[in-house]
This record gives sequence, C-alpha cells and structure tokens, in this order.
Amino acid sequence: MSKSESDASEKIDLVPLQGLKLGLATLAIVIPNFMNVLDTTIAVVSLPAMAGSLGSTPSQSTWILTSYTVCLAVVLPLSGWLSQRFGELQVFVFSILGFTLCSALCGMSSGFYELVFIRALQGFSGGLLLPLSQSLTLRIFPQEKKGLALGLWSLSSALAPVLGPILGGVITDNWGWPWIFFINIPFGLLSIYLCLLYRRSLPSEHIKTPVDFQGLMLLIGGIVCLQLALDRGQEMDWLNAIQIRIFFAVAVISLLVFVLWERDEPHPVVDLGLFRIGTFTLGSLLVAGVYITYITSMVLYPIWLQSVMGYTATWSGLVLAPTLLTPFVLMPLVGKLVNRAPIQWFVLLGVILMAYGMYLHGSAWVGLDAAHIAWSRVIIGTSMPFLWVPLTVVSLSQVPADKMSSATGLHNFMRMLGASVGTAVSVSMWDHRTIYHRSQLVESVAMPQSAMDAQSHTVEQLALLELEIQRQATTLSMNDTFYAMIVLLLLIAVVSFALPARIAAPPN
Repeated sequence: MSKSESDASEKIDLVPLQGLKLGLATLAIVIPNFMNVLDTTIAVVSLPAMAGSLGSTPSQSTWILTSYTVCLAVVLPLSGWLSQRFGELQVFVFSILGFTLCSALCGMSSGFYELVFIRALQGFSGGLLLPLSQSLTLRIFPQEKKGLALGLWSLSSALAPVLGPILGGVITDNWGWPWIFFINIPFGLLSIYLCLLYRRSLPSEHIKTPVDFQGLMLLIGGIVCLQLALDRGQEMDWLNAIQIRIFFAVAVISLLVFVLWERDEPHPVVDLGLFRIGTFTLGSLLVAGVYITYITSMVLYPIWLQSVMGYTATWSGLVLAPTLLTPFVLMPLVGKLVNRAPIQWFVLLGVILMAYGMYLHGSAWVGLDAAHIAWSRVIIGTSMPFLWVPLTVVSLSQVPADKMSSATGLHNFMRMLGASVGTAVSVSMWDHRTIYHRSQLVESVAMPQSAMDAQSHTVEQLALLELEIQRQATTLSMNDTFYAMIVLLLLIAVVSFALPARIAAPPN
C-alpha cells in the first residue's frame, strides 16, 4: 500500500436519512447551489447601477460578471480532487462559508476593482458549490430515488437563472445593488448549520494525495484563457483582435499539454478516466448542447425586449417568469418516472417542446404582445425537465460512488462551457445577421419624393426610418438565431438514440 493510501482516513458508515431529516438535509445542500447559480445572473440587470455607483464605464462593469464566471469555470474540474484530498463535506461547508463571506464583502465594496477582486474569490467558492451539491444530493438518497434527487437538484439550477434578473431588478430599484449580495448571508448561514447538524449522514472521508502542481497550473491557464476568449471575443471582434488570438492559442496549447501530462500522472487533479465511461461522455455533451439552446433564449430575449420593445430591466426580467410555472411540478415528477421508460422518450418530448418554444421565439415581430411572450416561455420551461433530468441521470448512472464528486465537477464544467459557447455564438450570430438584414432593408427602402422635397421634414423622417430599420433588422436577426437553435436540437434528438434506453445501476 502506498503512503498516500495509508494516510486515508477510516471509511465512515453514513447514517441514512429519512422523512423530515432527509428533506432538511436536501434543503441544506440545494440552497447553496441555488445561491451560486442565482449570482451568475442576478447582477446582470444591476450593472448600470454598479457602474454609476463605483465610477466605472459600462464596458468595464462587465468584468463584475466575467471575473466570477472565469474563476467558477477554473475550479469546477478540480472539485473531485479537492473532495478526495480534504473531504467532500469539509470542502462543501468551507465553500459555503467563503461564498457567504464574499457576498458580504461584495455588498460593502466601495471601489470597482475591489468588487471585481472579491467577485473572483466568490467565483472560486461558487465553482465548488455547483458540483458538490449535486454529488451530495445523490449520495444521501437511496439508489431507487436517484432520479427524484436529481430532479430536486435540477429544479434549483433551472429556477435560479430565471429568478436572477427579476430579483436583481426589483432589489436594485427598491433597496440598491448591495442587497443583491446581502440576501445570500442568512441562507448561507442556515445551510452551514444544517450541514453540520447532519454531518454524520454526509460523506467526509479523505485521502492525502500529493499535489500535481504542473497539471494544476496547465488546467488553470487553459481554462482562464478559454473563458476570457469566449467572454470578451464578441466585444473585441474575435480573431481580428490579437488578444483573442493569444487567448485561444494559450488555451489550446495548455489544455492539450494538460491532457498528455495527466495520462501518466499517478495523482491527477482531474480524473480524465471518467471520459472512458460512454454514458458519461455522451450525456455530458448532450447536456452542454441543450444548455447552448437554453442560455441563448435567456440571453437574447431580455436584450431584445429592452432594446427593441422598450421594456425596463425589471419588466424584461418579469416577462421571463412564466418559465418557472411548470418546472416546479415536472422536475421532481420526471425524476420519479425516468427509470420507468426509455430515456429517448423523455429526450424526444423535450426536444419537440424546446424546438416549438424556439419557433415561437423565432416568430417574433416588432409590437409582439405579452401573451405570445408568456406562452413561449411556458413551453421552454416545460421542455427543460424532460431534457435536463434524464440526460443528467444517464450521464452519472455508471459512475462509481467514490468518483461522483469528480464526475459532477466535470459534468457541470461541460454544462458551463455550453453556456459560455452558447452566449458567445448566439450574440455573435445576432450581431452579424443584424448587419446583413439592415443592409437588405436599406436597399429595399426608398424615401418618397414628397419627403425629399419637404426639406424641413427630411431629417426627422430619416431618423424615424433609420430607427425602424434597426428595430426590424435586430428582430429578424434574433429570429434567425433561434431557428439555428432548432437545428441543434434536432441533432441532439438523433444523437440521443446512442444512449442506453434504460438506466442501469452503477458499478460497485
């Protein structure tokens, strides 16, 4: 036996939870995940208020989001290694504490760069909450209820992106932007208390393995550069900017060297062997694809509502609220039923619903009524449980229990990468198609001769015409982007037939 293995702590027999205790323990685990996902979106509508308060420009203020997402992406694949070295429960509680403390410091920040730095620290803590909450939720439920467990966890992850813009707008308008961070404090403290209360039922064993410093640096460098390239690419015109070319080059080289290095490393920081599990690899890729389509609707629609339809930030958040109506019921229900029917049935139903929702989004026009918007959001919200829950369950179904924290970290990293790619690609496509449609509309529009003769009205009419052309071009290009998402969804439906029809029990 190696020295590192001899240092392993004794395996602790976990006390099974039932009834109210199981419910409270589940609450303690999913609340931090909800807080983390919420904080990736709640600050979006508050950026103008933060920029004005802290003396930064609008473009600088986006670093409040970028610093958080970059650091979150960096730490996601490391969750398994950290849990193995320090203990799953210990890392989870420490992450909640760090996240809560950073929330308090964010709210008290008096300078822009101070806030960006603290948001980066908060991202490191949040990146661990996401996979560990999923892993712990699966660990405390019996095998026959894994689908229900994942349904409850998925509910917290699905609702937070929708509630984020709503809460961000309401809180900022009524109490000021610091309170979007202060609201995390009581929930974080409650979760820590409940985790410690039921600590005998949560896994805490650990092994003191050596630190693969070289692999760690390669991974951090690769992910940071990749995330920066995706986050800043649109703003800097992608590969036309030398900075973006450098980011992509460093990311590709670092990650390729990292994979080669980890193959022969006895104590890797990321268990790449998980990708040898076919269901894990394929399921994670499909979840990333689903998230590309979902995040596209979450990013483009609010921007379009504000820039074209004249909605305020608060109302653009509220108009997304119908997305929440069905997941409350369907997430746990699909979790219960996922073992009783072929996976492909759920995925096909989810693809049909999501594609219909994208079609409704792609049929938007200037002057669209609220009923159309609400109905399209209900359809998209209904589709997510049928896609997210089964694909996540099948992804983790063949993962051994001792590798679950590593698997959830990699799985959620793939999902977050899908979100970053979806945001970058959809916004870039939207901008390029807007230029195309604008040129087409300009060519097809001719100023009436009567207007040309009336010199006193020419400037005003030209301004109104220019505004209308821009609104129409923006709307048409958004529609094109949503139609492209339908093609991706059809591809997901076809590839899903490579998954096993039934979910098998994991190896011992």
